Amino acid sequence: MKIADRARIFQRGSAAQPGIGPKGETCKTCQHYARIRHTNTCRKCRLVEAHWTCGPGTDILARSPACHKWQFRQLTRKQSP
Repeated sequence: MKIADRARIFQRGSAAQPGIGPKGETCKTCQHYARIRHTNTCRKCRLVEAHWTCGPGTDILARSPACHKWQFRQLTRKQSP
């Protein structure tokens, strides 16, 4: 994988190194995945909420492979991925 490709998959806002969690799972399927709506929608990991900024430095990509802190997420009718 090229460095430019890795930069598009792995963001700095993850709680742990992406890709070492359960196979086939992504950040989007994790219990800690959050979509924060302001003027635009930011995707964040709730495990690092204390370090969130209003900029892209703490954003994550929903398609990033899961980290080892991934937890199963049960969806309710009011929640959306």
